[in-house]
Amino acid sequence: MGLGIYAFIWPLGEALLPSALPVLIMIMGALVFTSSFLGIFGAAVEEKRVISVYVAIATALVIVQIAIAVIGLSGMGNISAGLEKTWDYSYNHHPSVIRNAEETYECCGFRNFTDRAYPKSTLDACIINPDFGYHRSCFSVLHDEFNNRQYSLGVAGMVLAIVQGITLVPTFYMLRRLNGHTASAGERTRLLG
Repeated sequence: MGLGIYAFIWPLGEALLPSALPVLIMIMGALVFTSSFLGIFGAAVEEKRVISVYVAIATALVIVQIAIAVIGLSGMGNISAGLEKTWDYSYNHHPSVIRNAEETYECCGFRNFTDRAYPKSTLDACIINPDFGYHRSCFSVLHDEFNNRQYSLGVAGMVLAIVQGITLVPTFYMLRRLNGHTASAGERTRLLG
């Protein structure tokens, strides 16, 4: 869930990132968090069926997390067209996003100083405006920033999925140890007591 929040609080994240990614990451985190309580409960009462359900859910979530991380890492470098489309849309419909990007990254225009730069008054307004006056375009800065963010999210997601996968090993051991044993009502009451 923290990774999703991290993606949301990034400046320009709402405007330039597909909002589905942070939401998907937060949903995955909530599912992992919720299924963990199921596993804790199953372990506390030594209920094989509950632990089996937890293992199935946790395994599916780990596989989905690894798939998302691999997709995220494999898509690195393919963001040029998406940035171009988003910059163009923002320039025509939400110029404040362009202004914020230029101020945040101290850049001017998209591919060059006159390419859809803010302010829109003249082609060279971004360069001669004393409030801006930046001497680099925004494309390379944004491209590098997105690649870095995508790499960080992908690696963090992969590491978390691997750690969660490793934590399933003791759960499989517990299932083998129970070997058909189901806790009686008295044992459950004593354990939850």
